[in-house]
Amino acid sequence: MRKLSKSEKMVIGSLIHLESMETLIAETGLLYGEVRDDITNLISARLIEVFEEPADGGMHQRTSFYDLDNLNRYLFRATVRGHVAIKES
Repeated sequence: MRKLSKSEKMVIGSLIHLESMETLIAETGLLYGEVRDDITNLISARLIEVFEEPADGGMHQRTSFYDLDNLNRYLFRATVRGHVAIKES
């Protein structure tokens, strides 16, 4: 597994529960572009997963398709693999 950057560790550490892009920025103190880049890399590495807000107010649904230009529409959560990666780094 590749070594995580300091900012990637901060992002994964904030994703114990479903969190929005806005919450990640507030909790990590990183800029939008930094969080966006980290999220993109962490999704590709399967260390976090993406969820959609339900239209009818029901349960959040995991999705494989998301719009990188509009990440504020989604919620994120670390995978088990993501939690292991933090402990190993």
